[in-house]
Amino acid sequence: LGEGKWVSEPLGVLDIDSVTGVVVAKRTGHARIKFMAGEESAFVRQVLVGKSEGMALDRELVLSSGEGEKMVGVVLGSGDSNLLAEKNVGNVPPPGDLFSCDIAWDLEVEISEVFSVQEVWAEDRWACVFSTVGQGPGEPAEVRLTVFGVVNSLKYLPAITVHNTGLEV
Repeated sequence: LGEGKWVSEPLGVLDIDSVTGVVVAKRTGHARIKFMAGEESAFVRQVLVGKSEGMALDRELVLSSGEGEKMVGVVLGSGDSNLLAEKNVGNVPPPGDLFSCDIAWDLEVEISEVFSVQEVWAEDRWACVFSTVGQGPGEPAEVRLTVFGVVNSLKYLPAITVHNTGLEV
């Protein structure tokens, strides 16, 4: 389309990168996306942003407190990707403005004493990154990861320590 910039109006419905045109929905409503060549609109598109109740994890994952960070990709809405194109996107709004990763389990030990979780954009997907902050319990458990009110289950397995590396037959 040549030289210019992408804009969205009214403010607050969409975040748009003025250079790439990558859009992230911030709330439901009507919006107008324009490519401005100087003061002239070279392209205009009206969009309706609706609320999606869909959320899925991009893979199954087993958590353990004996490991470092683990990333769980989150697909918001329907489909199997957060992208409409194959191109990796680097400039997106802070994930905490869009969604939160809430975790819980039914053990006496508070999950916050074992794991912290952070919302991130990881090159081509939204994700929840689990980091170990303390020693985990010695029993398996189900971890509930909630994003947009949708609950997904992850497995937690205690760390295993091998003390003897020799084997006698």
